[in-house]
Order: sequence, then C-alpha cells, then structure tokens
Amino acid sequence: MSLQTPPHYRGPHARRSPAPHDKENMFLSPNRLCKINESFTTPFKELANSPGRIEDKVYLRKRIEEEAYKAKQLKLLNSTLISRLKETSLELERSREQVSASEQRISLLSLQVKALEAEVHDKDVDLVSVSKQLAMQEQMNRELQTHMKELEELRLEVVALRESKQQVLVDMEGLCFEKDKEVKHLRAEMEQRQMAREKELGELLETVATLRREQAQLRGSLETIETKKNEVALTLDRMFGEVRVYRETCRMREQENQQIRAEYAELERQRSQLLGDIEVLRQQIGTMSKELETKRLQSTLLYKIRNLLGSLLTYFTRSD
Repeated sequence: MSLQTPPHYRGPHARRSPAPHDKENMFLSPNRLCKINESFTTPFKELANSPGRIEDKVYLRKRIEEEAYKAKQLKLLNSTLISRLKETSLELERSREQVSASEQRISLLSLQVKALEAEVHDKDVDLVSVSKQLAMQEQMNRELQTHMKELEELRLEVVALRESKQQVLVDMEGLCFEKDKEVKHLRAEMEQRQMAREKELGELLETVATLRREQAQLRGSLETIETKKNEVALTLDRMFGEVRVYRETCRMREQENQQIRAEYAELERQRSQLLGDIEVLRQQIGTMSKELETKRLQSTLLYKIRNLLGSLLTYFTRSD
C-alpha cells in the first residue's frame, strides 16, 4: 500500500474561485480575510484528521512488527537447523566408530580362525606320520608271521624226516635236542619280541585313540568357531543393514536439510527484499513528513501574513 494524498485534500493551489460579489468587491475586509484563512487551513485540518492517514500509519506499524516477527522466526529456524546438523554429524561419527570396532573384531576373529586352522593342519600331519608308523609295524608283524609259518613248515619237515628216517633221527637225536633248544630259545625270543611288538602296538593304538579324541575335540572347536563365525557374520550383516538404513536416513535428512536451506535462502531473499521495501517506505514517510511540515509552516506563514494584511487594511480603512 503506497502513501498517497487523500482525495479530499486539494492543496493550497486548488482554492475555490471567488464568488461574483467578491470579484466586484476586490478590497480585503477582516471578515473576508478570516474566510480566506479558514478556506486555506481547512484542507490541512482535514489532512490531520484524515482516517486514511491514520490507517496508513497503523498498517505500516503492523507491517513493520510483522517483518520483525518474521525475522525473529527466521533466526530461531536457523538456530534449530544448526542444532539438527550438529546432531546428525555426531550420529554419523558414532556409527563410523561402531563400524571400525566391528571391523577390528572381524580381523581378530579371522586371525584366531587362521591359528586354529594351522593347529588342525599340524595335527593332521601328526596323524599321517602315526598312520605311517602303524603301517610299518603291521608290515613287520606280517613279516614275523611269515617267519613263524616258515619255522612251522621246517618243524613239519623235521617230523616227516623223523618218521621217514628213524635211524637218522636216532643218530641225530642229540642234534635234534640241540635244535629243539635253539628252536625253543628262538620261539621264546620270538614270543618276547611279539609281546614287545604287541605292547608297542597297544601304546600306538592308545596314542591313535588319544589323537582321535583330540581330533574330535578340535572338530568340535572348529564347529563352535564356525558357529560363532556364522553368528558374527549374521550380526555383521544385520549391522551393515542397519548402517545402510541409517545412511539412507542420513541421505534423506541431507535432502531435507538441503530443501530447508533452499527455503531458508528464499526466506532470506524475501527478508532482504522486505527490508528494502521497509527502508523505501521509511524514506517515503520521512519525505512526506518533511513535506507536511513544510506545508504546515507555509500555511502558518500565510495565515500570519493574511492576519497582518487584514490588520493593516483595517487600520488604513479606519484612518481613512
């Protein structure tokens, strides 16, 4: 709303033309001067008591108050946006710390799994060496059994020869007795060796059983580690999913922040434009107040001049 001169205000240049009888009477009487003065000051009184002027001032005051309230609201909105940006940056920092801690835990678990795999590999190598030793012992046992069979065959041959050649056996009785002693001695040695081999075989079997139990325990440990690894993988997948959701939320918040920044920039532009309008209105108000003051002084000066002229005319007319 621009400040305009009220339509009922005609100004000093728009005075009414004198009536015909006034044209005939061109001299200025005191009553005539009072009438002229009243006709000249009436527009200024109307302008001072003009309702349109008061409404303009009230409207301008209201508009200035509204613009000040809008500026306060914009400042509050700016502080709120800054606090929200700080909160989102802190949440992002906490999520980054959680992700780094989970990555460190994954690296530690992977190192533990590698160490356990190395231990299992060493145990497998030990089992292979023990199995090779067992194979060698079995081969030696087979060789001993073959030797025993050969001795049994020799004994049978000796019996056959004894039956076929009784005379030779009588002659060779002493030799056979000695051979029997040797055979008994060899058999005792073979039995001792067999017992020693069986004892070693029992110890090896106990060692194999112990190794198998350890292998079963290691397999159980590996299964437990695999289960924990799967649980950790599921936990990490869930955490990565939460991180993805959080990143999507952060992205949406960033878009909202960008939109809010754009709205804030638009409001700031409108605010600057309104401040410019307010400044222009203030200048117009100052200019109009100066014009009104000038017109008031002019009217007061004219009124005094007219009073002075009226008094002079009255004085001259009385002296005449």
